[in-house]
Amino acid sequence: MRITLLGLVVALIAPGVAAESVAVARQADLPSWRLTPTATTNTLITLDVVDRKVVWAAGGGFGGATNDGSVVRTVDGGRSWQNVTPPGGAVDSFRDGEAFDRDHALVLALPLGDEPSRIYRTADGGATWQLVFRNALPDAFYDCMAFFDDCSTSRRSSPMSPQT
Repeated sequence: MRITLLGLVVALIAPGVAAESVAVARQADLPSWRLTPTATTNTLITLDVVDRKVVWAAGGGFGGATNDGSVVRTVDGGRSWQNVTPPGGAVDSFRDGEAFDRDHALVLALPLGDEPSRIYRTADGGATWQLVFRNALPDAFYDCMAFFDDCSTSRRSSPMSPQT
């Protein structure tokens, strides 16, 4: 279990699980928490855990903040993080992310100014990103996306007016 706040990932370490980077005395039968710095100080609101080593996280835009969109990933269980934000993404607020492995992920950017909600995809660990969805509905506000496999997706929008 991981909870993220201001660019730190808080990881619940179960009893009996080695935590090489944590030198904290604790009772062997109790879970403990550790703060893990990421490649950003921005607020991360979504994360997707692929396995014990690979985690992707994204966020930004909270409390009226601007220019703080971030996408980060780790491929070594949180020992190091890379900022893999899409080009120009620092002005975005990323609401959701879906990862499939260490190289393949998608992120959902919220509307910004005249820019509608968008979904970006990477197939090379965030080195490059491709725009794969741009909202065309004026009253849609996309909250999240879900994948049932690497081909089938569902996007969810909140209505912006009572008529929608």
